Amino acid sequence: MTDIQHKIQYIDINRLIPHPRNPRTISPQQFKKLCKSVNNNPDYFEARPIICNQDMIIVCGNMRYKAALELGLEEVPVCVVKLTKDQEREWLIKDNVEFGRFDTDILSADFDILELRDYGLSDAEMGLNIDIDFGKKKPFSGDTKADKLEMNELDLDVTCPHCGTKFRP
Repeated sequence: MTDIQHKIQYIDINRLIPHPRNPRTISPQQFKKLCKSVNNNPDYFEARPIICNQDMIIVCGNMRYKAALELGLEEVPVCVVKLTKDQEREWLIKDNVEFGRFDTDILSADFDILELRDYGLSDAEMGLNIDIDFGKKKPFSGDTKADKLEMNELDLDVTCPHCGTKFRP
């Protein structure tokens, strides 16, 4: 069993060390959303604190740490955890694995598209279908990172299939 100091501590951000082998990256657009989320929701940040090993190396929350730096926060919520090297490697990945999918019927019934985007959901996660003439290009499968990157770079108007709202991704 992992030894966790369950108490969340607010620690000087300068004491924390980003994990040198963090495999997670974030686009500039996603980073802006994360900064906004951290800034506008300090209670959520505390409910999901940065997790560090005993050497103060960040295991979970490297991007939240970068957002906090960008925002000029001096202290951030941290849990210090005693992990083996194998556990640390596992947590580094598991913190960023996304399980499950969103129920798009519930999303469309209970939330506004712009609100969901503001919360960080992508058009694909919201179940939005984009009909465009691809010419010689294959349609996006929505399953690959390359598709998602290309979809984010498109300059086109989109109509929500649920409510008919037009917007630009």
